[in-house]
Amino acid sequence: MRISKKNNFILLILYLLIMIFTSLAELSFSPHLWIYSKYVHFLEFLILGFLLSLYFYDKLDSLFFFIIFFCLVVLSAFDEGIQVFSSTRTLTLNDFSINILGGFTSLIIIYILKKIKNG
Repeated sequence: MRISKKNNFILLILYLLIMIFTSLAELSFSPHLWIYSKYVHFLEFLILGFLLSLYFYDKLDSLFFFIIFFCLVVLSAFDEGIQVFSSTRTLTLNDFSINILGGFTSLIIIYILKKIKNG
C-alpha cells in the first residue's frame, strides 16, 4: 500500500520538526546513552531518505536522485549546524557523514526497487 503524497508530506514535516527540536534539546543525558548516537544519526536520515524518496517516487529518475541527495546533504548540514547554538551538542564532520550515509542508503534502496519494479 502506497502512502498518499499528502500524508507523506505531513510525515516529512513532522519528521523535520522532530529533527529540529532534538537538535536544540538542552537536556543532559548520561554519557553511556550516547554510545548509540551514531546509530541514531544513521537511522534518522535513513527514515528521512525513505520519506523523501517515497514523496518523489513517481519522478524518481537520475535527476531526482541527485536532487534528493542534495536535499539530504543540505538537511544534514542544517541538522549539524544548528547544534552550534546548543551548549550540550557539538557539530562534527563524523555525524554529518553518517547522516548522509543513512539518507543515501535509503535513496539507493528505493531507487533500485523502482528500477526492478519497472524493469
